[in-house]
Amino acid sequence: MHSGLHGENYFCILDEDSQEILSVTLDDVGNYTVNCQGYSETHHLTMATEPGVERTDITYNLTSDIDAAAYLEELKQNPIINNKIMNPVGQCESLMTPVSNFMNEKGFDNIRYRGIFIWDKPTEEITTNHFAVVGNKEGKDYVFDVSAHQFENRGMSNLNGPLILSA
Repeated sequence: MHSGLHGENYFCILDEDSQEILSVTLDDVGNYTVNCQGYSETHHLTMATEPGVERTDITYNLTSDIDAAAYLEELKQNPIINNKIMNPVGQCESLMTPVSNFMNEKGFDNIRYRGIFIWDKPTEEITTNHFAVVGNKEGKDYVFDVSAHQFENRGMSNLNGPLILSA
């Protein structure tokens, strides 16, 4: 995650060749843009604190070909995984194997891990590292980042839950 020139925050996932496979840009007015291998979609987040606005859940699953909500609920049925999801800080590495095993059981293949470097500000020299699991199902890649919400209190308030994304 790093800050852009106009106050945006930028989060990306890289492949093994350091090529971007997915990025999310968050701006100061509540818009987020998801970019993935030529596909781009922008949304506006409506916060529940705005007067007269009903709270709506943000759906991070960007495709209808898998049921990310059902996968997440099934992952939470495992007490070890659920405990790490509920207390995500520093748990990304320990979640890699159980999440990849789950994905394998659900028919995902070509499962691999991706490292993510996060900067709190552009001038920061030491990064925070983070890990996510990527797998392929029926010719399409999916990213399982069930501890992404550990960054909610580090300037990334829109990362307020586990992520299962199409890549």
